[in-house]
Parts: sequence; C-alpha cells; structure tokens
Amino acid sequence: MGYAQRYSWAWGIYYASAREVILKDVKRSNPASVADIGTGDGRMARELSIDLPGSHVVGIDYSERSIQLAKALNSTIDLRCLDIIKNPPNESFDALTLIEVFEHIHLDTANAFVSALRPLVNNNGYLLVTVPHENLLDSAKHFHNFSAHSLSNY
Repeated sequence: MGYAQRYSWAWGIYYASAREVILKDVKRSNPASVADIGTGDGRMARELSIDLPGSHVVGIDYSERSIQLAKALNSTIDLRCLDIIKNPPNESFDALTLIEVFEHIHLDTANAFVSALRPLVNNNGYLLVTVPHENLLDSAKHFHNFSAHSLSNY
C-alpha cells in the first residue's frame, strides 16, 4: 500500500464553471478591449488573451504580490498593479470581468469600488460579475455574500 495526498477545494469546481461561462460570454461579444479586475494570478486574463487574440487584455489587481505572481506565470500579458479607487487606469474597456472579487472588498469601500468601475467601462461596454450567493457559508476571507437583490443594489 502506498501513501497519497490530495487537496480538494470545494469552491474550485464552482470557480472553474464560472470561468467557462464568463469566457464563452466574453468571446461571443468579441470585445476590442477587456480588463480583468482583481486578476489575482492572472489566469482569467491569460485565458481571455488566448480566446480573444485580437483584443487588448489587461489584468488589474491592487496586490503587488498577486501581480508579481501573475507576471511570473504570464509574462506576455499586460498586468498592472493598481488600486482602481485611488489610481484608476486612464482608459476604458469594452468589457470588464470581476470574477469572485467583490466579496473580498471591505464594506466600507464597496460603494467607492463600484463607482470606480463605471468609468472603466466604455459606453456600449459591459461588466460581468460572479460572487458567492448569500446562502453559502461565510468565509473568513469574504466581507459579504450576495443575493440578486443585494448585488443589484450596488
């Protein structure tokens, strides 16, 4: 008998499924420019750049550590360390993705964060958001979970 170790993160399947839905939706609209806000390790920005080879794709995160990791994993992608509330990029995009990010924004800054997103979206552009539903157990890393109503209030 041998020994094996396996890590299983229940949220992983939900994240992977959400990512697939987002990629299909963004690809269908074929935007000229996309920003992945809260890009973390840059995976979504990387996959967007692969699926949309003619589009300008930018990954943005306020965490220098996350951007350093993202750059190490994705050296050809435009990745930027920015706090969009204090230092927004001087451009707008046809599409923004905000994938499993908003629940990590502290309640004291949630409204300012949402307000900072608006100028980043072109007039005919759109924002795609995924968040945990309020019926999920709270995580120590989440400041809030959402219902359709509470998310639309932002």
